[in-house]
Order: sequence, then structure tokens, then C-alpha cells
Amino acid sequence: MDKYEKDILEDIENDEFQRVENFEEELGFLKRASSNYAKKSKKISIRLTENDLEKIKSKGIELSIPYQTLISSLIHQFVNDKIEVRL
Repeated sequence: MDKYEKDILEDIENDEFQRVENFEEELGFLKRASSNYAKKSKKISIRLTENDLEKIKSKGIELSIPYQTLISSLIHQFVNDKIEVRL
């Protein structure tokens, strides 16, 4: 394991992660989003800062979903006007 993975494991073992208040609801939504779009997915490449990627991976761990699924879900919510970007 690299340092990042070791840090995550240590945080999990030290019980430093907290679930979101509506965890079951969020998990259900993300699982549905994942199953609905995994079948019709297209592979893309995207550049992210290391810091952003680490934060996304941490959020994925909190939600118990792969970070790629989280990114896909966020994009899906944005294009369907469920969330908006503030610049």
C-alpha cells in the first residue's frame, strides 16, 4: 500500500470517519445511479488536482462507494439540474 492508502486504513481503524446523516438514502441513490448508468457508460479521461482526487476518494470511502461512481453521480446530478456549480 502507498502512503495515502495506509493513511485511509489508519483513519478507518481509528474510527475517524463519520457517516452522513442520511447515509441509507444517499447510499440508495448512488447505488441506483451506478446501476442505471454503468450499463450505458462511456470511458473518458479527466485531469484533477491530487488534492481534489484525494478528497473525492475520501468521500467515496465515507459513502462506501467507489470514487468513480461518486464522480459519475455528481456529473449526472449536475446535468439533470439537481445541483448547481457556484463559481
